Amino acid sequence: MPLLSGEESVIGRLAENTPEVLDAYVTFTVETPLLSERQKRELNPLIIKIISATRLPNKPVPIEVLQRLCVPTYCKYKFHNFPPHRTHEQIHGTHVYFKDVNVLLTGTMKPGELEAYLRGPPLKIEVHDRDRNMETITKKPALFGDNEADEHVGKVSFLAYKSTAYKLKNEMWHPHGVAKVSLTDLLLGRKYLNVSAPIRNCSVPNTDASSEDKNGKITESESNSFLLPMGDYLESDSVLKVRVEIAVPLGTRAEIADAQVTSCPYGYIIYIFDYNNSSLLHDLVEEIKEINTKALQLDGWPVHLIGMALAASKLKTTLEKVSELDIITGFHLLDGATHLFVLEGLKDKAIKKLWDRHFERTYKPEDGQLVVLYNSQLAFPQRLYTDLEVLFYHFHLYEPLFTIAKSSLLYVRGVVPQACFQALSRLSSLCRSERLRDVIHGDLLPSAEVITALSLKYGVSLTDEDLFTQTPPLPTFSPDDYTVPGKVSRVKQAVSSAVDNYNEAYIQRKKKIADKMSFEKNYIKANINAVCQLKGKTEKPRFEAFMIFPVDGKSVFNYSCQSLNSAELAKKHLRQEMAKVPKTRFSYCQDYLSAMFEPVDVAAACKEFFEKSKSMWQSPDGFVFPGYKSSIESNLHPQMPHEARREELREPTPDLLAVDNQPQEPRGRGQSITSSFVPAPDGQHSPRCSRDITISRCLKSLGEQISTAEGQSWDSPFAPQGPEQSFGSKSRRGPHPPVKMKLNRFGFV
Repeated sequence: MPLLSGEESVIGRLAENTPEVLDAYVTFTVETPLLSERQKRELNPLIIKIISATRLPNKPVPIEVLQRLCVPTYCKYKFHNFPPHRTHEQIHGTHVYFKDVNVLLTGTMKPGELEAYLRGPPLKIEVHDRDRNMETITKKPALFGDNEADEHVGKVSFLAYKSTAYKLKNEMWHPHGVAKVSLTDLLLGRKYLNVSAPIRNCSVPNTDASSEDKNGKITESESNSFLLPMGDYLESDSVLKVRVEIAVPLGTRAEIADAQVTSCPYGYIIYIFDYNNSSLLHDLVEEIKEINTKALQLDGWPVHLIGMALAASKLKTTLEKVSELDIITGFHLLDGATHLFVLEGLKDKAIKKLWDRHFERTYKPEDGQLVVLYNSQLAFPQRLYTDLEVLFYHFHLYEPLFTIAKSSLLYVRGVVPQACFQALSRLSSLCRSERLRDVIHGDLLPSAEVITALSLKYGVSLTDEDLFTQTPPLPTFSPDDYTVPGKVSRVKQAVSSAVDNYNEAYIQRKKKIADKMSFEKNYIKANINAVCQLKGKTEKPRFEAFMIFPVDGKSVFNYSCQSLNSAELAKKHLRQEMAKVPKTRFSYCQDYLSAMFEPVDVAAACKEFFEKSKSMWQSPDGFVFPGYKSSIESNLHPQMPHEARREELREPTPDLLAVDNQPQEPRGRGQSITSSFVPAPDGQHSPRCSRDITISRCLKSLGEQISTAEGQSWDSPFAPQGPEQSFGSKSRRGPHPPVKMKLNRFGFV
């Protein structure tokens, strides 16, 4: 297998040592790859490499015990219809490295079958790290009470404990871990996938305590005393590293759709709506009946015979003949709260008709919830519900589905059959899904076997009212049967009563009801529902798209360190095409601004900017030496003042306080100050008086100027306190009054 993946040499080691040969290595080498480029394009090999399993659990069973009691660690999986693959066994440990290579020639599959499988559930890879070595187990007889399982007898948990070891096709089951690897990214054109899938506990199978052997005799199953407990994969955060490679990327959607026309002709459509929506129920039942009647050529039969024929018909033809019939198969679940229709048929014929008629109906807010899951791009190779009792299977649950799913006993292993549990869990998850793609990827469609088991376990007999085969009456707007949405009307109205249009009370009441209906109508919700119904019919504008594909026969380089990186060369070509339309922007997805494609190469632009900045470090003539400077010149302050300013700063500063205290001649109109100082209590002169007198003189001079201008005298409020002071032609005794100032045309206050 490694040689088919492109490797040129394979090394193997002797598995068991012998006395003659202690150890041996064998190497196979080829000069040229086994598959040519033409064979790779035709066969399209898919390479699955299991690299390692890291952080495997060391409890509840230590690694040393696993090495002694169990076989070495290995992985196992099955891809579609290919044979199961098992890796080489490796020694136990918390980190196990497999380096296993498996090559699957997907070119041998039918066109479109690979794409349909990749859209489905993820690939399950089993990690077996605690399989007991059956050769070392010896079963000893024991009396009642000596066995470990005897203490669980009589308990409800014994139902889940009693049978954990059994044989599946002559193979013993052991607890193991499961890693799910999603391969849907290969549909996007990718060639390589590096996946780190978390490892989780496997599901414990549910079987009876006894089984039949080949001769038909009932024998007891193996005791679970020799099985080891399940490992704590979730707590240990165990991870399985897988690499997936494909030689030729999968084609575009148009190519896949053309390939699926013949090999995958079927499609699905799912309806989920309220139980009281009788009009939609009637329409769906009649549309399915009409399509099946036309496909089975029962048009000329009476109506009652057609219904009986469809109810008793069952597909017993081969798959080739079934693929030619344009019929609808599936099931209809009703539980008193919800209707669930899961329909399958030819996606371009019967299913397309149902989808087109969906937009021809008118829906009202009072009809309740309606969910339709449909995707025209999903195709499937075969039908899933051809093994049911009839073409279209109806069954009624005795309780609503969500009520049954909330029951605690449902999750006690052994109380409910495994098939019923699988059906209930999948249907409950299906009713909460929002896209058909999520339903297919999560494997939520129950099989025909589990649907039959569910109807036998929880089903009740159907009535004529459940199927509603008659046409529902048209809604009326009479005042007696009108109710506000959310309320229930229990008023009974006579069928033969006539409407009196000339009754004044009736006319007034009818007017009030009309006003009330127009007032309570939710126009916003009605508009949203109308847009949602027309969303599938409106054609979205298609914009011109640029797509780059590798040229056949040339190698593709995906690493960023290579100069011939295919992705970077493709982006360069896209930028050249974008440069032709400079005022237009391109995007990978038009719904998100984050998907906008850069019109320039950001890495190249940054590199050019840094190179330009670095080139400015030198002058055009190169590096210039400024010349030698002494230590004194180097230590001069860059903002040192000029020499003239320094000479001015060296001059002595006059004593302003001494000049202020010198006596000055009185100015003005011949008046003099009687006292210049106020004696202090201790016989010394107060310096504050000198400051007040100085301020007084300044204000006096200012007041004289104001008096000359205004023709008014001015009083100084800062005269020194004393027995008697004289200012101008006025005299005062005692303390001076507070300052009274006002704003005049000179701007003084």
